[in-house]
Amino acid sequence: MANTEGSARRAGTMSRIRRHRETRRDGEPPRSGWQRVRPFLVAAAYVLVTTLVYAPGLSFRTAPIRAGEIARRDVVSPRDLIVPDAEATARRRTEAAAEVLPVYDLDAQAADRFERELRASFARARDAMSAATRAGSLPQGVRDAFELPIGDEALKALARLSFSKELEETLVQAGTELYRTGIVDNRELFISNRERGIVQRDSLTGRESRRRDLGAVVEYGSETKSAAATRLEGLPFKTRERSEVAAFLAASLRPNLSYNSAETARRVEEAKASVESVLTKIPRGKVIVRRGDEVTPRAAQWIAAARASAADPSTWGRVLGSFLLATLAVVAFWFDAKRQRRRRRERRWDVVYGSVLATGILFALVTRGFFSLSQGLSSSMEGTSWAAHTYYAIPFAAGSIVVTLVAGMGPALLFAAVSAVGAGLLMGQSFGFALFALVGSLAGIFG
Repeated sequence: MANTEGSARRAGTMSRIRRHRETRRDGEPPRSGWQRVRPFLVAAAYVLVTTLVYAPGLSFRTAPIRAGEIARRDVVSPRDLIVPDAEATARRRTEAAAEVLPVYDLDAQAADRFERELRASFARARDAMSAATRAGSLPQGVRDAFELPIGDEALKALARLSFSKELEETLVQAGTELYRTGIVDNRELFISNRERGIVQRDSLTGRESRRRDLGAVVEYGSETKSAAATRLEGLPFKTRERSEVAAFLAASLRPNLSYNSAETARRVEEAKASVESVLTKIPRGKVIVRRGDEVTPRAAQWIAAARASAADPSTWGRVLGSFLLATLAVVAFWFDAKRQRRRRRERRWDVVYGSVLATGILFALVTRGFFSLSQGLSSSMEGTSWAAHTYYAIPFAAGSIVVTLVAGMGPALLFAAVSAVGAGLLMGQSFGFALFALVGSLAGIFG
């Protein structure tokens, strides 16, 4: 019995000695399982919360807003955006297309071809003429002499003048003059460009020139016949005969200016393609659409751009960067808390560590809340400059001041740097806001 009591006393003494030695070795009383796990849970919460808070692009996760709908809330640009302006781009491309001159192909050999055919026909007709030609009848050789389209009445009128050289020269000169001024298929379409002119392209050499005098051209058909009849007034033709010969001349003068729709369309497309997309800058805080207003197509495009920027792969890269920053901050705070333990501070290191991280979580949420509040207030202010000024009311230095009181200046300086970088990310990677938050936090720490 005495041996049993002695053994119990020796076991209790050894247990107290081991607890004493453990306390002396760590400088702290022994901790329970929950106390050992708690710092890691607080660290995980800090990383998760600060990553979500400082991650950019979380303001447009609602359903997309379409043109024609009534906005149920004010929509404010969460960051500086560069958005393609479809209307301005289309307007500039239309203007560029309007500057393209229509292309007309010039058949430069038409006059020579007409002259060659007419002179050959007249020569064959003179050879076929005979002294025995009876009035009112023509030899078959005279009819076969003309490859150009000619009616019997016109042929008889020319035969009555014996296909003379003077008549031949007059017809050649009339046709050459009409070709020089130009003969087109559609005169109305041609002269619709009289204010700007056309591009006249030689179909043989490819040489181009700009032509402005469009009023003198004649249209193939009745206009050409009238112009030819005017040039035949000096010849000894009867009225009926002059009309028939003018019709023959007009039928022989094919259009020498033809509209090249394919080439014109190609140049129009090239002009449109050469116009770069017009970009519009939407400053951070600009009200895209107000609650109760109808969403215009342009506003819908801007909202879609803001949503796209939130889903951009580069945005998720910044989210990953925010996660890594928070992780590094957790590790740095842990080493700093261990350093305080080695200095034998009065408080336990895990208490200091948890207090710093809890303060970081709290003021990250406060910063995000003030950021959302500033976004809401900016929608009721006049001008984007006032909207941007509201973000300077966010109390960036409050968290650093609290950490100074809780853990000292060392952790507070590290806290200020981490919070400043997070604020810069939250404001759309703004170095100005990061510097503003850091300077304000330092002033609060040293104050």
